[in-house]
Amino acid sequence: MVLLAMSSLILGLVEGSRYYGLKEDAKEFTGLVQESLFAGYQPVLAEDFQMFFLDGGFGSGNFNLAAAEDEMQALLYDNFALSGRRDGMNLYRLHMSGIEITEYLLASDADGKVFEMQAAKVMKKIIGQRAARKILDRIKETEEGKDAKSPEDSIKDAEAALAQLSEEKESKEGEKEQKELPKTPEPEMENPMETLKKLRKQGILALVMPAGKAVSEKSASVDQSLLKRKLNKGVYKKVQQTGWYERILMQEFIKPFVGNAVMPKEDGVLSYGTEYLICGRGSDRENLKKTVNQLLLLREASNFLYLQTDKGKNAEAFAAAVAIAGITVNPVIIEAVKQGILAAWAYVESICDVKTLLSGGKVPPMKNPSSWKTQLSNLQGAVAQDCSKSLSGLSYENYLDVLLYGKSVKQIAYRSMDLMEWDMQKEYGYETCKMDHMIVGMKLAAEYEANPLFSGIFGKDGGFCYRFAEKASYIYDGT
Repeated sequence: MVLLAMSSLILGLVEGSRYYGLKEDAKEFTGLVQESLFAGYQPVLAEDFQMFFLDGGFGSGNFNLAAAEDEMQALLYDNFALSGRRDGMNLYRLHMSGIEITEYLLASDADGKVFEMQAAKVMKKIIGQRAARKILDRIKETEEGKDAKSPEDSIKDAEAALAQLSEEKESKEGEKEQKELPKTPEPEMENPMETLKKLRKQGILALVMPAGKAVSEKSASVDQSLLKRKLNKGVYKKVQQTGWYERILMQEFIKPFVGNAVMPKEDGVLSYGTEYLICGRGSDRENLKKTVNQLLLLREASNFLYLQTDKGKNAEAFAAAVAIAGITVNPVIIEAVKQGILAAWAYVESICDVKTLLSGGKVPPMKNPSSWKTQLSNLQGAVAQDCSKSLSGLSYENYLDVLLYGKSVKQIAYRSMDLMEWDMQKEYGYETCKMDHMIVGMKLAAEYEANPLFSGIFGKDGGFCYRFAEKASYIYDGT
């Protein structure tokens, strides 16, 4: 009896130890099977963009969460089968009751914030907050002056003033009793605003493209882009919050992978990917044209602001305004015409600026007398001159940063994923892969069963079994 009692006590303690061993195995298997699933990341995105996502379509072209559960069940079965083939007796045999994905997060979720978060994870190892702050400060410095009175409004005001003056002259000439007015001096130069109209008719790309540099003619269909199609939605209760730091990091992450007009991506579906992020058009030509127009407006505002401070150039513009409008007219009209001339001059200077940027040169955010290129007396010929490269100022890519920052997180993130999706789909075997199928992370619940081993030795098995419910979560953490 004592031996029986001692045996029962020892076997009970062994069975208790076995129970906790089974529980630890269940926990370990759950984490292991989830990590094994996520080890099958999408290879094109990892190789070409250094981002890790699990393809939730599993090669089918349709989002299939059940396939992920089946894959994990198969992995668990293999693990259990292997554990049963070990030499000797396996005292920790488990049986899987079921596995379920309870939450999952897709790359396209939260209006692009998930993609922003993943891109930021990669870049945080490269760019710290101090460096990111310098980029943000540079963007804000370059934007200075764009909220002042638009140079284009000044041109319109000048044209309206000249039209009003012309009407007044015609009205006075029609009056018989009108005394002969003193003749105004004939203009010694063409109206800069008329010169500007002629230049614009030539097409903006013809004006700004450096000699010998061709525009890419690549195109892609944007009808099914992420911003236009209905996307799959993940089920994840909490998404990490992002701010200005992550916003800057997302921009810095994607630019090297997608190319631009100065450094095109020759093997991409589109060569000017950064311009696509800004404009979202279906061809490199359209995206470059819209980007150039935005850069011209940005530079025009800065150049117009500088001209207001340059006394010598103001005097030139005043003399031209008098020659065009007449010395005897209202000073208010003269001032309006002068401002229109300065605005036209600023725009022509901007054409030279953008031409310099596209040739790989640099342009300072705010000009000074030494960096100013054009002459008011020869605006027509100014755009044809060779805008020599300058090593002082900001590059084309730096100016693109300003335009990128002016877009929403959703626009930049979704258009980034468009470019990634197109590059992925051109590879054999991945023609149907989509970015709104890409799983970033998930949570799962798994259930296991195990039979008692020692408690039933003496015929006292009550027909019960151990049941273990385990949870696990995994999210890609960048490179």
